Amino acid sequence: MCKGHLECGKKSECTSAKAGRIIARFEDEEFIDKVHENTIRKKDLYNLGAL
Repeated sequence: MCKGHLECGKKSECTSAKAGRIIARFEDEEFIDKVHENTIRKKDLYNLGAL
């Protein structure tokens, strides 16, 4: 995880934006990520329903 370009000194490798990067996530995005991970992990169960 990036500490911030002021600490690591590698801003030029990360972004060309003058202010650095901004990462935005939706309020429920953590939940959506968990659902996606579960779907991938249990894809064999989903495939059984396709028969």
